[in-house]
Amino acid sequence: MTVARPLPGIRFEAQARPLGDVLPRMDIPVFAGFAASGPLHLPVAVEDVAQLAMIFGGDVELPRPAKSREPRFAQLASAVRAFFRNGGKRCWVIRVADRATAVSNSFAVPGLVASGTLAPAIAWARSEGSWSDAVRVRTNLVPAPLAFESFDGARLRVRIASSRDVAVGDLLRVNGATYLFADTVTIDGRIATVEGALWSASPPLSSPPAFESAVERLTFDLTAQSETETFRLTGLGFAPAHPRYFGALPLDAALFDERTAWLQPAPPVGGGDWTNLWRDAATPRFPLASGDNTTRFLPIGMTALLSTPAGPLPVTGTELERDGLAVFSADLFIDPNLRETQVRDVLDLADALRYEAGLQLTGIHAALGIEEVTMLSAPDAVHRGWIPDAVGGLTSPLHDGSSEGGSSEFLGVPRSSSEKAELLDPRGTPRNRGTEEPSFVACSSLDPIAVPLLGATDVDGGTYALTWNTLAGTTDELQEATQPDFSDAATIFAGTTGRLDFIARPSGDYYYRVRRLRDGRTSAWSNGVGVRVAGTSGFVALDDDDTDDPHLVTIHEAMLRMCAARADLVALLSLPRHYDERRAVTHTTTLMTALEPQALSYGGLWHPWLIGRDDDAGPLRATTPDGATAGVMAARALARGAWVAPANEPLTGVLALTPEIPAHARQSLQDAAVNLIRREPAGFLCLDADTLSSDEEVRPLNVRRLLILVRRCALRTGNDYAFEPHSMNLRNTIKRGFESMLSSMFLRGAFAGRNEKSAFQVVTDETVNTPQSTDNGRFIAELKIAPSRPLSFLTVRLVQRGEAATAEEVR
Repeated sequence: MTVARPLPGIRFEAQARPLGDVLPRMDIPVFAGFAASGPLHLPVAVEDVAQLAMIFGGDVELPRPAKSREPRFAQLASAVRAFFRNGGKRCWVIRVADRATAVSNSFAVPGLVASGTLAPAIAWARSEGSWSDAVRVRTNLVPAPLAFESFDGARLRVRIASSRDVAVGDLLRVNGATYLFADTVTIDGRIATVEGALWSASPPLSSPPAFESAVERLTFDLTAQSETETFRLTGLGFAPAHPRYFGALPLDAALFDERTAWLQPAPPVGGGDWTNLWRDAATPRFPLASGDNTTRFLPIGMTALLSTPAGPLPVTGTELERDGLAVFSADLFIDPNLRETQVRDVLDLADALRYEAGLQLTGIHAALGIEEVTMLSAPDAVHRGWIPDAVGGLTSPLHDGSSEGGSSEFLGVPRSSSEKAELLDPRGTPRNRGTEEPSFVACSSLDPIAVPLLGATDVDGGTYALTWNTLAGTTDELQEATQPDFSDAATIFAGTTGRLDFIARPSGDYYYRVRRLRDGRTSAWSNGVGVRVAGTSGFVALDDDDTDDPHLVTIHEAMLRMCAARADLVALLSLPRHYDERRAVTHTTTLMTALEPQALSYGGLWHPWLIGRDDDAGPLRATTPDGATAGVMAARALARGAWVAPANEPLTGVLALTPEIPAHARQSLQDAAVNLIRREPAGFLCLDADTLSSDEEVRPLNVRRLLILVRRCALRTGNDYAFEPHSMNLRNTIKRGFESMLSSMFLRGAFAGRNEKSAFQVVTDETVNTPQSTDNGRFIAELKIAPSRPLSFLTVRLVQRGEAATAEEVR
């Protein structure tokens, strides 16, 4: 082998400059709340709004009060969208719900059966909830012909063009009736010998078939259709050894479980490598999964044509019950085992539950294992809750049409939106009668067209049908409106079937009418039919009143205790929309009285709510301020540093505030540590950024965030010296390392003082490392810093004990 010799001479190579020391990220929050889909109580990293929608679905409608027609929505999705809109780059999302009552839909896969029992194969929705009610499943078989060589009932020999033509895990079909699972494949030149389990609907072949394409390698395609999207996985296999085995399609609980490597499934013995399948199913997220990864399946009845769509199998319970949200309580957001735990015990008990008892923490406590997050928000904690209600979805006639244009003397023409009619509200109560008479034209020379009679079936989870009588020679035009006077009516159907089915319609009130068309003429409009699709049927929200909200106080207390226990998180708290200044002050006073003083500096509270649009064409919606606040804090941390107060920054996408806070109440809210969002000439912004602490040294939020940053830096640097021998050289090395880090932060404005000496100090000498401490195997480094505001020194002490290093705040 000839090796090229380098040419003589001198060559200069440019070496890239080493990257400077990068500070730990302080811009990543975790949001916990209600979502339509996604894994329950499992943190999932989200990088943009599209990924949020792909995994956690759209907005979740919640019960509304009995006297309100305005829909209410969960705040999680809106908060995350506001976070990205205001400059955030990455966050974690935790979907909370009652795991004991949340139910997943199941689907009988068309044409697919288990090989042993011939029972229909079942696919499950990838996560719990009613979000998959509108999903429809279809399959089609994909046969690939192979050249037949011989078959003796135990061994099948086929001619192949390459080794990829047949592989272990394949399903082969011989003569259309005998199925062979390829457990072993031996290749000798162009001949492949396949052995494995047989299934046959007829006696096995004893002689070669009469035609050469009688052997087929089978795969199938699985299609899942929703109202707006179609998902398709191709080339799926029937046996566990197949790399695209149907039974390996992952549930969200497996795909995003922090205890398993993402996209690295662990198949059972005899299973194939399913990594590529999981990757394909993850992006875009395929709606279906399989809970059976050991069974072999057969395509009995499956053809090359797309099958008839199959919906979910019947399941009991309302949508809210199947979503795991029938009962609103603090336990949705808090691990019940940590509900009353004090700050000093949170981490120890959480570790015991996770590592000794093997339990998965729930709610906000599921975020304890995510080291990179520095902010915590539970936007859906602001809801007051709901109770069962006897009134659910219904259909009700708007008017019977008995007096409208159906006589032989007049022919109705399109009329104004105020046509005479009796309208019923969603509960069926007469609401108003139009006073304007309809417009008619005389048509003595024309035969009138009979008016159709419109009816509707009962609403079942947004699924219903409209029916009307047909007339030969005419075409029917059906209109839908969201207003009872049909002022926004639009034609949604034209045909002669006399029926239109609706599947899993979004919640809301819909109004329908139909008329007939023939030769350019129309009949009068039929009777109107109103349909209420109540996504939260069976429940009614509690009214906003002056009673206490015990759930909110409990959730906020748990958030602050968790943040203080970890000592590197801050809680972003919001209040219910209807809270005025008196209720806001009462809430903060309750928290300050109930919590340990050290926990109060680990959270801040923002009010009021923001009104805006998620996009240019979206509806106006009121949302909690914690999502936008987290976005501002993230953008500030990325651009300038976590020590810069996240205040006086205009919020993006905000058009108004609710409720209106009078100017005379601003001082009392500031004194109560409520960060008030205000409308100023520069936009909607918050001029305060305080924690709930009454201690002036740590009351500013930027001071707490700076201390968290220094603590993270100390832990990261200290771990590098875990096994170094205690010596003067170690002391000097650590001292120089910390001084270099703090010096760069000082130059960026993190600390007060004219010079470095007055801004920070690093102490590693005998004043902290006494002989007794050294003999006990401890090394202590004290970092004294002066945050960028008039403030006495605060001390962060790094203590090394054997392999572990801890950072303590010394006052």
